[in-house]
Amino acid sequence: MKRPVIGVLPTHAGGETMLKVNMTYLECVEMAGGAPMMLPTAQTPEVVETLVEVCDGFLFTGGPDVDPRLYGEAPWYRLGSLTPVRDFTDPAFFKAAYPTGKPILGICRGHQLVNVCMGGTLYQDLGSQYPNAEEAGLLKHAQGDIPGYISTHEVHAAEGSLIEKCWGKDFKVNSFHHQAIKDVAPGAVVTARAADGVIEAISFPDHPFMHCVQWHPEAMAPQSPSARKWFEEFVNACRK
Repeated sequence: MKRPVIGVLPTHAGGETMLKVNMTYLECVEMAGGAPMMLPTAQTPEVVETLVEVCDGFLFTGGPDVDPRLYGEAPWYRLGSLTPVRDFTDPAFFKAAYPTGKPILGICRGHQLVNVCMGGTLYQDLGSQYPNAEEAGLLKHAQGDIPGYISTHEVHAAEGSLIEKCWGKDFKVNSFHHQAIKDVAPGAVVTARAADGVIEAISFPDHPFMHCVQWHPEAMAPQSPSARKWFEEFVNACRK
């Protein structure tokens, strides 16, 4: 059986002259039956359109903060590092891929980026912007040096969601973020939240397959059947 080609959006390093992607993303796509392909930076619309035609699905990966100017805000004083090349490249690929109806999976930054591209906004920093953080019992969403295969807080899935199908109603995830979704994009449905109310997953019912999660299932996959099932659902959708 021919494997679907999954375009993987990388991050940048070395003064933005190098591309890189964590091997765990590529390994999870391959183990799920796909053929991962790291995409380049977007230089021209024609290159983006050509690569979108080649790919059967798209994985938007984690990385630095999303530039708040993409959702009409000035930088907050607790904003982290930005990657301008990526803040151009990721939206370019998303805007070309979305109308095709090809499956899209967003992870961490990718989850936030998809929400922004669809018209939503973000908390630039949960610790200083989340409303009534102390009263809400704001969790530690950045687990630091704790390995990614270790889960650190609980998540509650929406009934009937793909999240619930793969992960169950209540489950634990890893957590490596200080930003999160604030205003949910039009057309999006929240499919999971943390105990403090932070949005952990969204989906878009009007799209054939567009699901996004705040945690890192690729880091959990070696020990988590649920994480592996999550990638299998994505790759299977890319076969259609």
